[in-house]
Amino acid sequence: MDTTIFRVFIYLGGIMRQLKAHEWLELFDSYEDYKNNLISKNDFELKYYSIRGFSFFDRKFNEAKKYFVFKYNRYNLGMINIESQTGKSSKKGKGSGRPKRQKITPIEIVKKEWEKMPKEQLIEILEIYKDSFDRNNIEVDISKIKKSSLSTRKLGLCFNKSKSTIHNLKTKEQQTRKKSVNTKYDELIIKSFKKNKGLFGRKRLESYIRTKFQIDLNYRTIGRAMRRLNLFCLIRRKKIDREQKNTNVKFIDLVNRDYHGETSQIIATDVTYISAPKDCLNNFVFLSVAIDHKSKFVVNYNLSKRNDLELVMEHMSKIKMDKKWIGHSDHGFQYSSKTYVDLIQKNNGVVSMGRVGNSLDNREAEYFFSILKSECLKLIDITKITFNELKSLIDDFVFWYNNERIQSVLNWKTPQECWGVLECNLQCNEKHLPLRNLGRCFFGVFVLSFN
Repeated sequence: MDTTIFRVFIYLGGIMRQLKAHEWLELFDSYEDYKNNLISKNDFELKYYSIRGFSFFDRKFNEAKKYFVFKYNRYNLGMINIESQTGKSSKKGKGSGRPKRQKITPIEIVKKEWEKMPKEQLIEILEIYKDSFDRNNIEVDISKIKKSSLSTRKLGLCFNKSKSTIHNLKTKEQQTRKKSVNTKYDELIIKSFKKNKGLFGRKRLESYIRTKFQIDLNYRTIGRAMRRLNLFCLIRRKKIDREQKNTNVKFIDLVNRDYHGETSQIIATDVTYISAPKDCLNNFVFLSVAIDHKSKFVVNYNLSKRNDLELVMEHMSKIKMDKKWIGHSDHGFQYSSKTYVDLIQKNNGVVSMGRVGNSLDNREAEYFFSILKSECLKLIDITKITFNELKSLIDDFVFWYNNERIQSVLNWKTPQECWGVLECNLQCNEKHLPLRNLGRCFFGVFVLSFN
C-alpha cells in the first residue's frame, strides 16, 4: 500500500488506544532498526502508523513522540513495565479504603452534644423545655431563647431548629404583622361616591378627590376602602343590536377608527332602543345622539316614539358648522337616505359610514349609549314613568355627562372643558342645548324621586 494513501486512511479511521506489551516491543524493535539504519524512515513511519494511528514525525504529535522516546529509554534501563495496568485493581489489605458512612439519628447527635455540655447549660435547656410544656405550648418560648447564653449551633441541635432560625429568633423580635386599615378618608370616599351617584370607580374617584379636595389618594387605597365599605359600581350589560341597516348604499369610511378626532372634526351619530314608558303603546322609544370624537361632548340629541327619518333630522339639522367636518354613522336606513346626505353636505359636511356589522367603527356613539343605560336608565323602572319624565331624565343626564363626568381619556377633564377649547361654531336649539338651565338639579335627584 502506498505510504500517502495509508497515511490518509490512518488520519480518517485511525484511533489512539492503549498498546499491548507485544505491540510496544514491536515498536521498540523497529525504532532500534531505524536508529541503526537497518530500515528506512518510511518503513519505520509505516510501522508506527499501523500500530499507533498517527505519524511519528508530525509536529502535531510531538508530545506523543516525546512519550514514546521516554518509555523506550525507561524500558532499556529496566525501569518501566510495558504491560498496561488499566482495569487492574490494586491489592487492598483489611481495613483499607474510605470507611462506610454510619447513619446517625438526630437524637444521637443531640446526646453527643449533651455529653459535651457542662451542667449549667443542661439546666438552662431543661428550664426552657419545662416552661414550654407547662404552658402546653409546642413552640419554644422566644424570649427564653433570646436570653440564653448557649451558642446558636447548640440551641439548634437541642430544639431541632436550623441555625438561621435560631439566629433570627435571638436577634429579631417576632411581631405579628397586622394589615393596617386606613379609615381616615372613609367619609370622604363615601361622600364622593354618593355625589357621583355610585358611578365612579376607583381611578375616576382618585382624580375627582384630587381635583375637588386637593387630597392625593392612591386608587388602590380607594379600591380597598370601597370593598371594605361595600361600595360597588354598576356593571354595563351587553348591548342588543336591533338596528335596521341598508347595505345597498355604500360610503367610504373616512374616520378609520380615529376615535380622538386627530385628523379632522368628526361628529358621530347613532340610534338606540330604550324600553317604552307607561304612556307609550310601542315596546320601545328611540334616542338619536350626535357626539364629538375629540371632546366626547354630546352636541345634540333627540328622543322620539318612532324610529323614522325625522328622529335623526330633528337634531342633526340644528348643528351648524363653518369648517369642514365629517358626519360619521353606521348603515342605518336614516343615514343612507338622500335627505340626510343632502343635509350633511349642505352644512359643509361629508358623510362617512363604518363597515357593515362592525360596531367598533362607530364606537363613540355606542359607548355613550352604554354609559347612559348603565349609569342612568338602569337605576329606575322606566315602565313606571311617563315619556316626558323620561325625556327630562335624559336631559339631566346629558347635562351631568357633559359638565361633571370626568374621563381618563380626556386627562380627567369633562367633555365640556375640552369642547370649550375647540374652534367650532355650533348653533343648537335652546331646548336641547346641554348647557341650558344651570340651576337644574342633576339627574340623580330626579332618579331618586322615582325609587
